[in-house]
Amino acid sequence: MCPWGYTTQLPKDYTLMNNLMTPIAAAITKSHQKRYDFGSIANTIYVASGSSADYTYSIGVIYSFAVELRDTGQYGFALPSNQILPQAEEILAAVLVMGNQIKSEI
Repeated sequence: MCPWGYTTQLPKDYTLMNNLMTPIAAAITKSHQKRYDFGSIANTIYVASGSSADYTYSIGVIYSFAVELRDTGQYGFALPSNQILPQAEEILAAVLVMGNQIKSEI
């Protein structure tokens, strides 16, 4: 998810962010068929002030994101051990897409 968390107003760079979140989400799904919702924090989950994504975006980092764990409400932030490796593989897939995109823009 991207900024903003404290308001449902989208950041000025939302189109750039969405153009990266879309293939990131596709890579995650391809990894283990787990679908992650994406968009701005406030519009995707709930209004939440104080996010690191909001802060880093506010100081000029366009690709500022927050990622939640793959759980859908059963375990919260304490995933069972059998979900740790799939979670890591999903995030690795996401980071590789992000890295390749940013590298191509340099």
